[in-house]
Amino acid sequence: NRVMLSGSSIEEATRQVFYLESRGATDVDYRGPVRVDDIDVPAFAAPGALAGREADVLSSMLGALDGALPNATFTLERPADGSAFSTIYIGGDNAPFAPWGDYFGVAERVDPGNQIQTDIAFVFSDDIAAGGISAAEFGHRLAAVVAHEAGHLVGVAHPADHDHAEAG
Repeated sequence: NRVMLSGSSIEEATRQVFYLESRGATDVDYRGPVRVDDIDVPAFAAPGALAGREADVLSSMLGALDGALPNATFTLERPADGSAFSTIYIGGDNAPFAPWGDYFGVAERVDPGNQIQTDIAFVFSDDIAAGGISAAEFGHRLAAVVAHEAGHLVGVAHPADHDHAEAG
C-alpha cells in the first residue's frame, strides 16, 4: 500500500527532496502562520508494543511514501551533496503547538509552485494511535501524515484554503 496525494502543484521539472529527520533535533525554529522558537524534537520512538521496532516502522513508512508525490524523494539520510531539501521532523508530540490546536503534523506553509525548497514540517508521531496494529501499519499511518505535510510544502492546500500558510 502506498500513500498517494492528489492535487500537487509540484512542477514536472522540479525535484523535491524531503529529509525525514527521525533521530531528533534541538533548537528548531518554526516560521509558519505562528512563530515557535527553540523546539526540541525527540528521536522517533515506536510506541507501546512496537517499542524497539523503529527500523521496521520507518522502512514501512518509506515504502508507503514511494510515489506519494510526483518528482519527490523521501529519505532518512540527510543529503550531503549541497542540494536544497525540505526537512520533516518525525517524533514527539504536539506540545509546542498546543496553544493553536491539536495537530498530527504542521507545515511552515502551503507553497504554491514549490518556490521554497528548504522549508520544514513536523510530524508528531507520539500523537498517532498505534494500539493493536503492526509496525507496517503504523508506518503507513506515519506516511499518511508525512505525505500530507509534504504536500503543503509543495503547494497542496486543504479545500478551504486559499493559498495561505497554515498549520495542520
